[in-house]
Amino acid sequence: MPLVGLCLPLVARNRIIGMVEAYGPEGLVEKTTVRTFESLARQAASALENARLYQKVADHERRLKGLVGKLLVTREEERRRVANDLHDGLTQLAVAAHENLQAYADDLQPSSHFDQEKLDRALELVKRTVGEARRVIAGLRPMVLDDLGLAAALRLQIGSLKAAGWEIEYYEDLWEERLPAEIETSLYGIAHEALTNVRKHAATTRVHVALTQLGERICLRVRDWGHGFDGAPPPREDNVPGEQVGLCSMRERIALLGGDFTIHSKPGAGTCVLAEVPLPSATLAHRKQDPNPQSRTSPIRLLIADDHPLVREGLQTMLASESDLEIVGEAVDGREALELCRRLRPDLVLMDARMPKMDGLTAARTIKAEDPATIIVMLTAFGNPDYLREAVRAGASGYVIKDATKHDLIGSVRGALRGEHPLHQELAMQLLQRLAGEDGQETEAPRDSGNQTEPLPEVLTRRELEVLRLLAQGQTNRQISQQLVVSAATVKVHVEHILEKLKVSDRTQAAVWASENGLLDPE
Repeated sequence: MPLVGLCLPLVARNRIIGMVEAYGPEGLVEKTTVRTFESLARQAASALENARLYQKVADHERRLKGLVGKLLVTREEERRRVANDLHDGLTQLAVAAHENLQAYADDLQPSSHFDQEKLDRALELVKRTVGEARRVIAGLRPMVLDDLGLAAALRLQIGSLKAAGWEIEYYEDLWEERLPAEIETSLYGIAHEALTNVRKHAATTRVHVALTQLGERICLRVRDWGHGFDGAPPPREDNVPGEQVGLCSMRERIALLGGDFTIHSKPGAGTCVLAEVPLPSATLAHRKQDPNPQSRTSPIRLLIADDHPLVREGLQTMLASESDLEIVGEAVDGREALELCRRLRPDLVLMDARMPKMDGLTAARTIKAEDPATIIVMLTAFGNPDYLREAVRAGASGYVIKDATKHDLIGSVRGALRGEHPLHQELAMQLLQRLAGEDGQETEAPRDSGNQTEPLPEVLTRRELEVLRLLAQGQTNRQISQQLVVSAATVKVHVEHILEKLKVSDRTQAAVWASENGLLDPE
């Protein structure tokens, strides 16, 4: 049977961008078939043109992002240059004038009271000139930022605000004193702008500033208890040309660094400015996150939330012997726990599930939504798998029954700080079995673990299967290491391999997978 060919142009925006060819029997050139191919050719041309335009837009966005980045760097370099010129020129000249004028005043006593007043006035003006020059330099780029780093610059600024009568608190927890220059510049700019806004608009001097390193991210938080606002930040009433580089510019800089910048505010409740920036890979290679809280130089900050004073007192007593654990606050209900977390920024919260005004589960959801880095361990009297399930959904890292021993409580706290999920083993097993039962009820027939178990996404080794079974029972890395007679570090490596092979994000999901696939009981 002879073959015929059909050749159609791909036309987009009145130009040919390609050709489509088809070969087949004589029916290929029938009118209906040709129309079908013409329609397909038009759709293909449109798809190719759209792909080309999307690529062009993406290229333009990358170029624009690069230009914005260069513009911000250039602007910062210009601010540094102007600050250096002011420091080395005008400021030094004013200082020299003040020194010489003082020497002149000491050597030559004025002959009259009027002359003395004029001389004192001149000394005061020169002194104010020196102070104003230093203020302008600090606004452009403080010398200490380049010389000693972000933490030192913030300490200096906050110290000056305290001296001016501000009720300002500062918390700092960095692994290194110095950070990459672009991160220091961006975060200092945000802190300076946020504090300036507090001074001009918030009508308060009560502020809390925190600079912390949370794993691979640097976090800056500036919280005030001023007027607050609803919606977008109010525009400055004193804007003049050259001062339009406020929080919007800082948001752009944080975005270029791959970070997140948010503002939370409510009329009458104050404002919270939060910036998080990931550390560059080179910095992470220099110093990886150490999951062992013992390596920290500052104590672990804990918050206790329970409506029973005797329980809070008992927890205080149990934790008092641990020198690296510091209880920074106590809350009697979920609402107070939320407020204390915003103000004190604890590393970990021991949270009761049921409390007045706001229950612990609701408080946990809100705390994790506002600050995902805060670790929450539910400490409750409810030995109910439903509460455990809701606690995990709320973002809790651990679930401990109140009758736990001191050893178990402290072990759970330290396990959660290491990134583990200390769960009550019996409740965890009940929950996993219930989840497995619910999954079986959703299918037409019960699952036969011997024949219908889902195949592993990637083959687990015999040792990984052993670790997975123990993990599904709620055991911590240390408990698993003791049972298998290996180091906790080895168990940690096995857990990482298991999560990667099962394509799940945490231990709880891996445990659920093990339950659903009949691996809870040893083979």
